[in-house]
Amino acid sequence: MHKLQSHTTIIRYRLISCFFLIRVFLSLVALPLAAYGLFTDHRPLVFAGLAAVFFAVVVRVLEWSIAGKVRCPLCMTPVMRNMGCSRHRRARRLLGSYRLRVAIGVLFRDRFTCPYCNEPTAIQVRQKCATS
Repeated sequence: MHKLQSHTTIIRYRLISCFFLIRVFLSLVALPLAAYGLFTDHRPLVFAGLAAVFFAVVVRVLEWSIAGKVRCPLCMTPVMRNMGCSRHRRARRLLGSYRLRVAIGVLFRDRFTCPYCNEPTAIQVRQKCATS
């Protein structure tokens, strides 16, 4: 199992995973909330739905700015960015998304499997060898 280079890398992985999950949640809630507000003619719900759309866009921009720096330690492919590359034939999805599986793995299991090279990575810092 591979490990990461530094504590900063671990913070980036956790931050991008949080941003991804927040964006997915806001995207799932925003449009139904605004539609229900329009249907029932309830303006505060419409504004709440539009605010959720706005915050989803802001979180997406933050996510995009960090996603290129979160790379698999083996294949060096950004795991939280959709590169359009073919993924490993045994790569697994969660609810149809490779990135959702990575984000859940990072936050709740402290490990993930790269969808491009299918190698497991622990969210831990490598031990540096002492040379004598």
